[in-house]
Amino acid sequence: MLYKVKVYHMKQTKTTEKFRGDKRMFLLKEVEDLYNKFADKVYKPNVLDGKTKELIALACSVMADCVPCINHHYQKAVEYGATREEISEALAITMSVSAGSKKAKYSSVISELERK
Repeated sequence: MLYKVKVYHMKQTKTTEKFRGDKRMFLLKEVEDLYNKFADKVYKPNVLDGKTKELIALACSVMADCVPCINHHYQKAVEYGATREEISEALAITMSVSAGSKKAKYSSVISELERK
């Protein structure tokens, strides 16, 4: 069985579900329309299939610490057929990149402090 997650109410617009609920995002209408066109195009299966795109989006959502994004992209990945193991592996990569970035960023800082 896959993970159970709280799913936020989402409104369907074209092919991409938005995180807006019953309201428009805070953006100006013309900017939001451009964003929606961009998002619709980005998530449409092309060179990468839908499942791969949603696994990438889920991993990026974790890095961005966006809970509504995580809920949305988790559900979309499952709809595209992602297994628990595939989701777990994608999230393990996310954790590795996050930890690696901290190691790379702060190793020299700690080394410099140790020299003082």
